[in-house]
Amino acid sequence: MNEWQESFLNEVIEIIGGGTPKTSKEDYWSGNIPWLSVVDFGNGNRWVSKTEKNITEEGLKNSSTKLLDAGDLIISARGTVGELAQLSKTMAFNQSCYGIRAKAPLSNGYLYYLLKYSLQKLRKNTHGSVFSTITRDTFENIDIRYPKNKNEIDKIENSLSCLDSKIDNLQKQNQTLEKIAQTLFKQWFVDFNFPDENGKPYKDNGGEMVGSELKKIPMGWRIGTLREISDKISKGTTPKKKDVEGLIKEIPFLKVKDISNDGLIKLDSLESIPQEIHYNELSRSKLETNDILFSIAGTIGRVAIVSENLNNSNCNQAIAFIRLSSKDFYLEFVHQWIKSSAIQFEIKSNIVQGVQANVSLTVLGNLLIIIPVEYIMIKWNEFIKPIYQKLENNIVQIQNLTKTRDILLPKLMSGQIRIKD
Repeated sequence: MNEWQESFLNEVIEIIGGGTPKTSKEDYWSGNIPWLSVVDFGNGNRWVSKTEKNITEEGLKNSSTKLLDAGDLIISARGTVGELAQLSKTMAFNQSCYGIRAKAPLSNGYLYYLLKYSLQKLRKNTHGSVFSTITRDTFENIDIRYPKNKNEIDKIENSLSCLDSKIDNLQKQNQTLEKIAQTLFKQWFVDFNFPDENGKPYKDNGGEMVGSELKKIPMGWRIGTLREISDKISKGTTPKKKDVEGLIKEIPFLKVKDISNDGLIKLDSLESIPQEIHYNELSRSKLETNDILFSIAGTIGRVAIVSENLNNSNCNQAIAFIRLSSKDFYLEFVHQWIKSSAIQFEIKSNIVQGVQANVSLTVLGNLLIIIPVEYIMIKWNEFIKPIYQKLENNIVQIQNLTKTRDILLPKLMSGQIRIKD
């Protein structure tokens, strides 16, 4: 380890503060400059490429926000501290984050992994009695070590970047596959242009439509409820702390934070509960493979499917699970339907405001759903199931690559293992 340099984090980085243009000034907003906040990058991905909000040149000039270059880093400093990402293009950012730029001999890429490795220390050194906050002083208290040899630095960065690039490519594949699935769903079950017996678009080719309580639907189709095609619609609960003390925790326990906006379940951050609690007090919320999860409290509307490796897991009260009567027949159809903008809007129109915004199980069960005739569902499944199988295969690869990267990260960053030339 005499080949490694000891330092403090603040000595190898440039720290850049952000800001927010006045929200009352319309000409400061909706411009061409991406403006980052933690909602844009708090998902575990290395790269951030788009933002919810944009600002104008006027907004940039008349506020304390600054531009970060492509390759610079962004870290959340307040509230949920320590969310980290690297910018794929030039962006501005708000005051709840810091921009970070590496000083020689470190590169921004190596610094990204060094910060990931140091996140636990950063979070322990937060300040504030009400909200945890990273300050500039925080970086002065983080001791680090890195190779003196630039070639060694590059080898570590390249090895970890290779894994992240594979993860990123698989995620992009899944985004494309998801768009294909959404397009097919809209074509078949919103526009009703599924292939007729001659392979032509049903509605555009003069297929017969009849009235219903929702809208005109193809002849032979009907309107039902989500409850009608489900065996169970329920939710979990949170065990009391005194009931789990001293017990071994080994059953995965899902919360809304574990479901990403794009429907991935983040396995690396799952909490656990004891088997005794799972099989007794929480037995009614045992999850099964291909249950559909829907967040009904706090952040409402996140949707995921329980994968095989989470069979016999559990969830808290902010997550509803939908167990379809025929998962093989209706799974992909209902999954796309409940994610659709129309159904998301309808559900969110029934939010009850309380201590925490929530949607009831009754609202979910009473949702009206257009139920196609059987032969159309058979055709649909022939198209959609290979897409979902590819999505699932990619997710498994992403999880395996992520696990490999997370095992290697501390070993490489501490010098415990070395990379040969």
